[in-house]
Amino acid sequence: MQTRMFLKLFRYSILFFLLSFLAIVVLGKIIPLFFTHPMFEKMVAGAYWLSGWGGLVLFCLGILFAFPPGLRLWRWSQGEEYSCFRCGGPVEFRTGRFGPYYHCLGCGQNESMS
Repeated sequence: MQTRMFLKLFRYSILFFLLSFLAIVVLGKIIPLFFTHPMFEKMVAGAYWLSGWGGLVLFCLGILFAFPPGLRLWRWSQGEEYSCFRCGGPVEFRTGRFGPYYHCLGCGQNESMS
């Protein structure tokens, strides 16, 4: 239950962290291994440069995208956020076919607002 909740809250930051790791490994380590011919020298240098800066930018985006869910969890732990009626976990607001409702991130239970 807790793992699913954290994965749902931090899914975009986790994605950016994984992409930064892949950018550094693929552009900085793997591409230079396959393109060793002198004709590809500038491309390999560009890929190596892009791996450093691209990985850094993606990592910073991951940190930036981790702040709102972290603030939301902190507010929930302080009692300032609406909680689930069933398990007490944090909820998110959604609108559906039958009107607005709260969806629990912990247990998956829905609660109508009307």
